Amino acid sequence: MPTLKRRRVAGNTAGRAGSDADADAATSVEDDEHVGLSCCRCRRHLAIDEDHVVLGPCSCTICPSCLLRDHARRGANQLTCAGCGEIITSHRMICPARKDSQDDDDQEESVEYAPCDNTSSTVDTPSLHDVAKMHLISKNGLGVALVRSAGNEGEIVLLLGLRLTKTGQQDIRESFITKEMSFIPDPSSGTLPADTSDALCEFCAWLHPQVVAPSVTPQAMVPTQTPREFFQHSLDNYTPMLALLFGLSTGNSRRDLRKIAGRDYQSHQSVYLAIAVAHDVLLRCSTGYPLHFQYVLHELLESQQVSNQFRDVLSAMRLSLGRIHQIREGATLASPGPWFKHQLN
Repeated sequence: MPTLKRRRVAGNTAGRAGSDADADAATSVEDDEHVGLSCCRCRRHLAIDEDHVVLGPCSCTICPSCLLRDHARRGANQLTCAGCGEIITSHRMICPARKDSQDDDDQEESVEYAPCDNTSSTVDTPSLHDVAKMHLISKNGLGVALVRSAGNEGEIVLLLGLRLTKTGQQDIRESFITKEMSFIPDPSSGTLPADTSDALCEFCAWLHPQVVAPSVTPQAMVPTQTPREFFQHSLDNYTPMLALLFGLSTGNSRRDLRKIAGRDYQSHQSVYLAIAVAHDVLLRCSTGYPLHFQYVLHELLESQQVSNQFRDVLSAMRLSLGRIHQIREGATLASPGPWFKHQLN
């Protein structure tokens, strides 16, 4: 078993009590980072003569009560440092109040940890919350330490996704994704890190099959509707895509159907209608045919005197039917009108 290297800390004379030189060395510039200790878990400042624990190998300091609490909560998992996320393999209990003792062991007690055997079938699988926290803190150096050291206020976000696809009687295919994003603006520019948007886009692309495919209405089942029928259809058909857009645009986790469908809450109806329109417009990017809203707007345009140029603009934006979709049956993907092609070139 390797011998742990002793480390000088404020208030610890390592068995040489009464020596002014050692007392000065304990608070010298060389060991200045250990003066004014604080607990890495509760962030409480520790008195110079207060018992404390130095964790190994990271050398972070923790108060005994927090260490005992962390041990009680870790179950069969290896203990990790609350400050830096490193796996703890040993600790040193330091008791400066015993400095009058001639026995060095009265001041320090070093303990090496036995490895955790968490492969037994009796050990519970860590929750997704524990997995996410461990990944966020230890794997990529993010987490509490990074947030506290940042110059500006903000958040660190970790998105985890696990997809299990059953391909046969016993065959299951796994797909796992983790994306870390920092929403802490850069102090100099005030903008978010460039890779934050890329990470979010990659995660949404991973979700695409589960969100888009179940949200699309088959072409043969897309009816021609009035605006009121379209609104009611969006209430009755709460697709994954509609739920995603509703949560993103409103920040609400549940629809308040009493207000959305009520006569006295026009603002709620307007917001929900806008989300339903965005739902069909965005899904139109993945389908080869118009959806409910495109037909609603097409019927409204038919009753108005509008130019072909205006129709081409709406068609290019996937808001309405293209010219070759004028006939309902046998519709195929419309190509951009001449005005749109001219603007692109």
